[in-house]
Amino acid sequence: MKLLVAISGGADSVALLLRMVHAGHDVVAAHCNFHLRGADSEADEAFVRSLCKRVGVELHVKQFQTRDYARGHGVSIEMAARELRYEWFEELRRQVGAKYVCVAHHADDNVETFLLNLSRGTGINGLTGMQEIQGNIYRPLLRCRREELRKWLRQRGETWREDASNNDTAFRRNKIRHELLPLLREMNPSVERAICDTMQRLATAERIISSEVAERLKQVMHVLPDGVALETEPLRDDPLGEELIFRVLRDFGFPSAVADDVASHLDDEGGSRYDTATHICTRTLRRIEVRRRPTDVNPLVLKMGENILPDGGVLEMSVFEGTPDFSRRECAYLDAASIHGPLVYRGVRRGERFAPYGMRGSKLVSDYLADRNYSRIDRMQARVVSDKEGIVWIVADRVGARCAVTPATQRIILLERK
Repeated sequence: MKLLVAISGGADSVALLLRMVHAGHDVVAAHCNFHLRGADSEADEAFVRSLCKRVGVELHVKQFQTRDYARGHGVSIEMAARELRYEWFEELRRQVGAKYVCVAHHADDNVETFLLNLSRGTGINGLTGMQEIQGNIYRPLLRCRREELRKWLRQRGETWREDASNNDTAFRRNKIRHELLPLLREMNPSVERAICDTMQRLATAERIISSEVAERLKQVMHVLPDGVALETEPLRDDPLGEELIFRVLRDFGFPSAVADDVASHLDDEGGSRYDTATHICTRTLRRIEVRRRPTDVNPLVLKMGENILPDGGVLEMSVFEGTPDFSRRECAYLDAASIHGPLVYRGVRRGERFAPYGMRGSKLVSDYLADRNYSRIDRMQARVVSDKEGIVWIVADRVGARCAVTPATQRIILLERK
């Protein structure tokens, strides 16, 4: 079996590479130079190149401008390095035909991850630790201790590179390693083993709960084109209701505090809204929705024929002859003589009003849509067609009174959303 082994030059990854080679696997190595440690980064790369040449392993090296990536994506240096390396590892794995990307996480890393997640707040899944195989990632050393790996290397006369930043307690993981764990060992010298045993028991509990959660979600969750919706009524008396909410929101990137807030206000009449960079969660008395964050659209001046819409789909404009079918919500039949200026497809403007056909006077578009039972997210996603005097059609809903077809209409413009 071909394996792609990630090697930094540190003791753990050196031990991983050599163990995979000694076990007879077909190994290809991958090294990331993140250019974060000046001359040390170059020395790490040189060490890895020398090691791979000595043991006869094919090596791929990738140069990253990590700080530029972090600034451009608004993430920490640590997160930037993680995103860059795993994206490249997967690309390289496919390229070389390897079954797995092997990484050097060991038992001590798993304990630190447990404590790190515990300090942040997490569900049971966050306390089960890393798994030996997760997708295309393989962690062969997960049952080994850090010091065992170093002892194994010393016995074979192997060397490795030390990263001084591993001692910097400004990083939370290092603070756990160098400050918290020594305190815990004073209370229990075998605290790492105790935590590993706890993680195994929690992993068993997680499998049982996940199975039950999946069954419950079939009853209360509806899949939407851009997200999901949960009916709140059955959640109120369900012992797993809070867990269901937590797991659904977690999968869309919402922190546990949001799930706690949503779960504790299921009986409230008023609605709430919570945001991530990619999704919005709204809560009402009857429903919790998690939907993709609506995007703004650039106004599009419509022409006769097909118009490719900026948010997907097609809007066709044509001259209509025949008997209109007013039951079709995707169509708008407009009195051509009442249209002033070009028709424009766009989003709803704040405070904009609309005079719907069949109703007296005008209303705020937001109020009109709320009265029509549009969810808050649907109201944000609403699109309109307007001329220079205002809205002539709320797309897929209703035309404006000013442009509605009447018995006196001589020429009809048809707008059809496809």
